[in-house]
Amino acid sequence: MMIFMNRKRLAGPPPLGFPCLILHIKLRHHTQTNDPAFTGGNISDLDTFRDAESSFTIMVPKDWERVPSESPGTRVSFVSRQPDGSMKAGFNVRVDQYPSLGDLPPAEQAGHLKEYVENGVEDVRSSIDAPVKVLQSGAIEFSGRPGYYAIYELSTGSPGDALRVLQFAVYGAGNTYAVTFSCKADNYDSQLPVIKQIASTFTILPSPDQPAR
Repeated sequence: MMIFMNRKRLAGPPPLGFPCLILHIKLRHHTQTNDPAFTGGNISDLDTFRDAESSFTIMVPKDWERVPSESPGTRVSFVSRQPDGSMKAGFNVRVDQYPSLGDLPPAEQAGHLKEYVENGVEDVRSSIDAPVKVLQSGAIEFSGRPGYYAIYELSTGSPGDALRVLQFAVYGAGNTYAVTFSCKADNYDSQLPVIKQIASTFTILPSPDQPAR
């Protein structure tokens, strides 16, 4: 099951164990390094996905499969599959255009990102017939840019079927970017290294009239 945001609002969208990602790497630009706090495996095992239109790149394990996006605004979705074809883990990148935010001070951008993520969680809560519990949320820094994250869990009531989700949002190049990871809660610890690795490679490309950051 993949998590998608269905509505564009003045804010956008997840889990436990992820504070080590948030606190240690602070989701900086160009974090393709050998620092173990940033990576969960060999960076050479990743391919780069580039979206020039929406000004971002992200690196993905070679054995992950690109799948059709099911929501407007979602630029790309990838999944890792179990041997039986079921989803082991997945993520997507959503992009919403807010060009006027670039003229606002960082504190106001941070407020937008907080609202964006919180509204995304509420979108999920209102569209899925299952309890949604927010485990963690808070401000982050992304290469000097403000950001916000939330970690939540969806429970279907069936043992072993709870879904854990991490989302972080950051603003740049006139866009709000929301990167959302999801997997079964029982598999979260085993998937955390590769989730950290993928998240650490997310890069906002500079606009033509802006220097790289």
